[in-house]
Amino acid sequence: MNRILMLIMAAGAVLGGIDRIRGNKHGYGKKFEEGFLFLGPTALSMAGMICLAPVLADVLGRVIIPFYEWMGVDPAMFGSLLAIDMGGYQLAGELAGNVLIGNYAGIVVAAIFGCTVVFIIPVGMGMVKKEDRVFLARGIMIGLITMPVGLLVGGMTAGLSLTVCVHQNLPVFVLSFALLLGLWKIPEKMIRGFCIFADGIHGLITIGLVLAAVESMCGWNPVKGMGSLQDAMSVVSSIGIVMLGSLPMSEERCITERERSL
Repeated sequence: MNRILMLIMAAGAVLGGIDRIRGNKHGYGKKFEEGFLFLGPTALSMAGMICLAPVLADVLGRVIIPFYEWMGVDPAMFGSLLAIDMGGYQLAGELAGNVLIGNYAGIVVAAIFGCTVVFIIPVGMGMVKKEDRVFLARGIMIGLITMPVGLLVGGMTAGLSLTVCVHQNLPVFVLSFALLLGLWKIPEKMIRGFCIFADGIHGLITIGLVLAAVESMCGWNPVKGMGSLQDAMSVVSSIGIVMLGSLPMSEERCITERERSL
């Protein structure tokens, strides 16, 4: 299946490249360029956290691992509190006691719960008008209510049993319920809190990027154990390569839908 998807993305990259050479006559070339230009924003949001993931795993692991082990939950589930593209996958992998649960936490849970915590709520609330925040909050609450279903189905699809999924997701379910209750009872305070949290994540990512850049250029870093910026950029580059093909293919779909409507 992965091979088939990559072939489709490669076809999209070829389509976009040809259209760009021909002067962007059909819009595919523009999408091709947009995919490449996403490298900058993606690197800014990911590279610093990827570099910091080993350090965070070491520091947080001293506190989190005993607590999670006391509950019988794999420490990898702590990594799922971050979005998959903001270091959640890397942190879950570093903390994982079980590789399968680590992949589940870093991919499925981080993509569902982590993205909600560190992106949808803080960024979304900051983008909409103040009078519209109540509607976004209601939408998020509905999403939080249905989130356990997605987490359980995703876990069983990944090869975990229902019992294991429920057990491993206990901290996530508790946090989801707390978020739901907070958005229901004190939405304004929750919004302010998440905006502060988002700023903190943004600052941490920037610090990680600065430290990794200094180490790459000068060979010196006061924080030992960080991942290299070159390795982090290779992850970002792999995402950018896929975007070269995925955006032109999405443009093809949009054009087809418009043609059908006409």
